[in-house]
Amino acid sequence: LSLVPLRVPAARVLATKPLVHDTLAELAIVTRRADLATLRHAVTGALPALTSLVVECLDGIDDAPPPEAFAKLPALRTLELRNTTNTRDWLQRIVAAPLRSSLVELRLPFGDLDDDGARELVAWRSRLSALAVLDVSNNRLSPAGEALLATIATQVSAKPLPQNRWRTPRSRTPPMITPAAQAIAYPKRWSALGIEVTRDRV
Repeated sequence: LSLVPLRVPAARVLATKPLVHDTLAELAIVTRRADLATLRHAVTGALPALTSLVVECLDGIDDAPPPEAFAKLPALRTLELRNTTNTRDWLQRIVAAPLRSSLVELRLPFGDLDDDGARELVAWRSRLSALAVLDVSNNRLSPAGEALLATIATQVSAKPLPQNRWRTPRSRTPPMITPAAQAIAYPKRWSALGIEVTRDRV
C-alpha cells in the first residue's frame, strides 16, 4: 500500500496498534479528542519516511511523552503538537531524538511552555541545527521569555497567551466502579467486543 500524505480529521481518533509504514511521508491527526494510545503510537511508530507530523487536539494533549518518542522518525522536518501540557518534557524528547538534526519547523502553540522552558530551549539550540521556524505562540511566556526566543530561529512566533485563558489539564481520575459494572467486567460473559465511536462507548 502506497501512502504519501495521510490526514485523519475526526471527532475522536483511536489507534489500537503501533503505526508502521515505510513510505508514509505526511501524517496529520486533527481531532477533538485523541486517545492516549493514539498519540503514543503516532510518536513512537516506525515511520522512516515521515517528514511531517501534526497532532492537533482541541481537548488537549495532557499526557507526558513516552520515553521512546520520536526515536523511529529520523526524517521528520516538520512537527506540530498543538494544545499540550508537559511542553518542556516534549521538548526534551525532541532534542534527544535523531530528528533533531533534520527538524526545520517546530510548532508547539497553545501549550504550557514557560520562561524556564524557554531558557532550556535556548540552551539546546545547537542540537537543533536545521531549525528555521519556531512557533510557541499562546504559551505561558512572559515578555522576557518571548524576547529570549526572538532570535532562536529565522521565523519565531512567541506571543504569550493571557493568563486568564490558560488551559488546565483534564482530570483523569477514574470514576467509582459500581457493583453492576463489576458484574459485567469479564470478557467470557460477552458474545462480542467492539466500540461505538460516535457514542464513545464499548
